[in-house]
Amino acid sequence: MRRMALPKFIFNDETKKNSHGFFLLNGGGKFERFQEYSPMLDNHDLNRLIGRWDNLHVEGALLVADPVFDDGITLGAERKGQVERPASSSCGPSTARIRQAVRTSMSPSGSCSRVP
Repeated sequence: MRRMALPKFIFNDETKKNSHGFFLLNGGGKFERFQEYSPMLDNHDLNRLIGRWDNLHVEGALLVADPVFDDGITLGAERKGQVERPASSSCGPSTARIRQAVRTSMSPSGSCSRVP
């Protein structure tokens, strides 16, 4: 049986205020480092790598990417199954202040939605 392709995930919608009360503009993002190594983390936990993100790009006001789950590990396979059913379809950019600089990392947790 052939499986359907997994949906794109929305990392950011620049028309919506985030949970910190401000708008993140996609055009201001520097994603070169993220695109070199694009880890998919479970619930923003650095110890729970469950896959990677491919094809990060802007579509209108949306920053989207394609999930690539590591289904060779139990947790990766579980999360992939939740997206396929779809019990879950969320991801979110995480911003962290590190040594007086702000970096952005993306992981499959937070409030986002699939691109139809």
